[in-house]
Amino acid sequence: MNKLNLERSFSKLLCFVKRLSGLEFFSPYRLPPALSWLTVNAFTTSESIIVVVSPGYFELDSLMQINKTLQKIQRFFNPGLKLKGYLFTMN
Repeated sequence: MNKLNLERSFSKLLCFVKRLSGLEFFSPYRLPPALSWLTVNAFTTSESIIVVVSPGYFELDSLMQINKTLQKIQRFFNPGLKLKGYLFTMN
């Protein structure tokens, strides 16, 4: 998929979600621990996110990847996206 087609598809997705923006709702996404298209779509259509993570060495690297992805989403697709914080859990 080239960059122009990618931008068009995210534009269409964002346009559709903005039509729903008058509705107030909380939608928890349970995403796999991978930065896939599902994660990109969820970030693109969200106003804010809370990242749930278990503390550990490898998770620290994942947080860095999430931050990089978040910055790219903010730059290219959703400038209003806010990171509300991290919720650390003990499993």
